Amino acid sequence: MPPFDHRSPTGVFIHLLYAALVIGQIAMVFLLPRAWDAEWLDWLQWPGYLLWFSAAVLGVLPVVVFRRRGGVEEKASYIETSRLVTNGLYSIVRHPQYLSLIHLGLAGALLKPHWATIANAVLIGAASYAAMLSADKQLVEKFGDVYRKYMARVPRAGMLLGLLRRIKRGGADSTDGGGTS
Repeated sequence: MPPFDHRSPTGVFIHLLYAALVIGQIAMVFLLPRAWDAEWLDWLQWPGYLLWFSAAVLGVLPVVVFRRRGGVEEKASYIETSRLVTNGLYSIVRHPQYLSLIHLGLAGALLKPHWATIANAVLIGAASYAAMLSADKQLVEKFGDVYRKYMARVPRAGMLLGLLRRIKRGGADSTDGGGTS
C-alpha cells in the first residue's frame, strides 16, 4: 500500500471513515445491549477497562511528546515533526496512537460483547494496521536510513515485544544518530 496524502480527497475520506468506526465503537459500548447475556462474560469487563485506559494514555501521550521533542513549530499540528522521536514511549512502540485505536476497538468488544462491536473492532484493527504501514513508508521517505534502523529496533505496535527488547538493551533509549534523546 503506497503512502497517501492525508489532505487529498481519498485521504480525507479514509480519515472520516476511520473516525466513524472509532466514534461508532464508543457509541455502541454505551447504546447497545449485550448480545450474549451470560454471567461468565462479566470477567471480560476488567481487561476491557484496562484496554480503554491504555487507549486513552497511548492516544494522548504522543501529542505531548511530539510537542516537546519533535521539533514542531508553535502553530503547526503536533504530527508535523522535524525531528524523529525515538525515546520514551517511542523506544517501545513506533505507532502508539494507532495502537491506542486498536486497544479502543478491543475494549469496546470486551465491554459490550455484541457481534457489532466485535466486527467493528476487526475493522478498526485492519484500518490501524494499514495506517501504520502507510506511516512507516512516509517516515522512511522523511527520515531515511535513521528511520529504517529505528524500524529494525522498535516494533510497529507490539508493546510487549518492545518492552522486552528495551529491557534487553538495558532500558537505555537509543537514537541511532538522528533522533531525539
